Amino acid sequence: MSKSSKFEHDAAMVVGRLPIPEPDELEQDIEKLSAWRLTLDKRLKETAKARG
Repeated sequence: MSKSSKFEHDAAMVVGRLPIPEPDELEQDIEKLSAWRLTLDKRLKETAKARG
């Protein structure tokens, strides 16, 4: 996992935060997540169909 949140439930203490991604990078990540979801949905439907 190359990207993650360093935000904690209690951000009262100073903690190292990850930089905010650029809009283009964020858009690419969202597109990848969307493609992954479509692939997963397709696989789940195919599995359900095969099981009858």
